[in-house]
Amino acid sequence: MEGWNQKGRMIIITERIAQFIKELKERSIERRIPLSASVYVTDERFPLKDTINLERRGIQPGTEWGRNWQSGYFLLEADIPDGFPCSDAVLSADIGGEVQIYDDEGNALFGLTDGSSFDCNYVKSEERIVVVPGHCRIYAEAAANNLFGLSRREMKFSRDIPEPEGRHIGIFCYADIAIIDRK
Repeated sequence: MEGWNQKGRMIIITERIAQFIKELKERSIERRIPLSASVYVTDERFPLKDTINLERRGIQPGTEWGRNWQSGYFLLEADIPDGFPCSDAVLSADIGGEVQIYDDEGNALFGLTDGSSFDCNYVKSEERIVVVPGHCRIYAEAAANNLFGLSRREMKFSRDIPEPEGRHIGIFCYADIAIIDRK
């Protein structure tokens, strides 16, 4: 715990803040529709327009999908019911890395991240999205790394570590279409 006080107070405060933010976000979501997910994982990067018809495998929340710098091409799907307040919808997702959301023609729409190598508390997991009642398909390219690189948390730098620049494991956590309670 180099750099922290002897009782680890800074670590405890950071963990409490992260837990408070998580609980606050969960309380602010009024309604959610879980998205089913499938992924194609590769060491290569493809133009987004060439990824629409890839053969993907289903993936469940909590499942590892990739390691350092691998790309995962996700398809997220759900049926949006009639009467759903579509104009207030957000995509709420933690896919386990840097994420680019794109449409079915390969046009980039927005990005999400599960963290930054400079600030372990920085997360962007929600963005407004246009949905309509019926079958919804969302494409996402994820990179198994954090914003600006790999995670160095809990790393001890020495010559015998096989990954001295850090490490990252892409884990699919969740993906939902959600309505945020703005009250």
